[in-house]
Formats: sequence, structure tokens, C-alpha cells
Amino acid sequence: MDPKAKLAVALFAALLLAGMFGYHFIEGWPLLDALYMTIITISTVGFREVEPLSPLGKLFTSILIVTGVGTLAYVGTIVLEAVFERGLLGERRNRVEIKRLSDHVILCGYGRMGAVVGEQLEARGIRYVVVEKDPEMLRQLQTRGIRFVDGDATEEKTLLLAGVERARAMATVLPHDADNLFVTLTARGLNSAMAIVTRSCNRKNDAKMIAAGATRVLNVYLNSGRLMARQLLHPSVTAFMDMISQWGDESLGLEEVQLLPASPLVGVELRNAPLRSELNVIVVGVRGKNAVMHFNPPSEYAPAAGDVLVVLGHRENLRQLERMAEGD
Repeated sequence: MDPKAKLAVALFAALLLAGMFGYHFIEGWPLLDALYMTIITISTVGFREVEPLSPLGKLFTSILIVTGVGTLAYVGTIVLEAVFERGLLGERRNRVEIKRLSDHVILCGYGRMGAVVGEQLEARGIRYVVVEKDPEMLRQLQTRGIRFVDGDATEEKTLLLAGVERARAMATVLPHDADNLFVTLTARGLNSAMAIVTRSCNRKNDAKMIAAGATRVLNVYLNSGRLMARQLLHPSVTAFMDMISQWGDESLGLEEVQLLPASPLVGVELRNAPLRSELNVIVVGVRGKNAVMHFNPPSEYAPAAGDVLVVLGHRENLRQLERMAEGD
């Protein structure tokens, strides 16, 4: 609960208790009658007193009215603030936050697959914006405090509201291939540099999505079938891949880290770098500027600025490596 709301509830409860026990001790009324008198007094409804008041009781009632009106006004202000923040003001704050975002991920669609993608992004601490038009999904996003744009992802103006020109990547997981294709085509025209991962249900459409600008196309049924076959044929390998692919697991992770020019790892041979000795991280592969992936690079390989290291290690060690790769 918001601190202001907690304070408002506490003040209102304190006012009721003070009024109830005040009338109980001053006038000698039962607690129920005292509570009733307190409520009709601070609400200023104008009902008659339970019993005629003594002079001290009249003075107490006067103080209670002044205090009660002020407290109720404050509580009402807090309630109106909460209503507006969840409504119009909440939408405005959402838009302002999105305008300030850069290097974020845009997630088009928040169905079952989109929700899983969002969870993985949250677990990594990656900022993202959801583009959705289903009213029920929008209510869920608002309740969870997730940034969103209410609109059709196939429209250019909607993607611009999501900050597509400043985004680092996009995942489009709409239920129909035609929509995903059109979103990919529109987004690529607005941002030529960002990565776009597109969902596909029909393998015949994969080539069209690549031609439209998708960096990677994931066919739902093809990948699911391959995963099931791998589980049948190589269950231990599948268990290992599951373990390193879920960020919520705090054991092992397989990540890619790009070396920035300020990183102390630039130009240092792998055998002399603190990757294995200090961080206990294994370099599985390196992708250089030519975009070619080199598996199991030799120990004398010296990565250059811009190289991407594919590494395997414990989660905390990978976080340290990410900071080292950035030059921190």
C-alpha cells in the first residue's frame, strides 16, 4: 500500500478510536453508542445526539467535528489521487516513462507466449514495453505495473509510441503470421539496427519474414517438435539446456557478452584473462566483427573491441563479467 494511503487509514482509525473512547469516558456511554456518535459527528449528517451532552462533551464534540472534517478531506484526497493515478494520470505516467526509454525491448502481443517472454526479460532486469490491444490483457498489464501501449502493433503510429526508433530489439508474438509479418516489415522500416525476433506458425512464411527484416524466425511447432524429440533421445542434454536457459535458476547460465572498447579484456589473450582463474567462466565461442562464430577459441586468442563472447558460468560470475566487459 502507498505510504500516503497507509497514513490516511491510520489517521481515520485513530479518529474513530479517539471519538469512541472520548464519549465513553466523558459521557459514560456504551462503546457502540460512542462509536455511533463519533460517526454521525465527523460525517456532519445532523442526527440528534444519543443523549444530551455535558459541557465537556459539547467541547469534545466541537473539537471532534473540526478534526474529523479535516481528516475526511485528507482521506478523500488520497482516494481521488489513487483513482486518477490508476486511470488518466496512470496512463499519462506510462506514456512519459516510455518516452524516456532507450535501448529497451518492444514486445508485440501479451498472450501465453508473450507473457513468458516478459517474465524472462523481467528476470534479467531488461526494460520492455508491451504493445497490446486486448482490453483484458491491458488490465493485467496495468495491474502489474508493466509499461504498455494500447494499440495495433501493425500500425506505424503505435510502434512509434512504443519508442521503436530507440529500441534495441523487438519480439513479435502475435497469433497470426500475417500480423507478425506486417509488424516486422513496419518495424524494420522505422529502425534498421535493432534485432527482430518473429514468431511463425507456418514454415512457408519463414522466408517471407526474413525478407521483411526479421533477424530470427522461430517456428512454434517446429521448435516444439524438435524439443520433444530431443527430450526423447537426449534427456540429459535437454535437462542441461533447460537449466542454463532459464534465468530464474541461480546455478548455471549460457550468455553472450559484448566487449566494449573500455573493457580490460580487449586485446588480452584468453589464457591470461581472469575469465577462468577468477570468474570460473568458460568461453564456448566468439563472434567477431565478421559475424562468424568461432567455437572453442584457442587460449592464445585475444578478443577485440566489439567481439561477442559466448560464455558458460554461474549467474553471479556472469554478472561480474558483464560489468567487466563494459569497462566497469
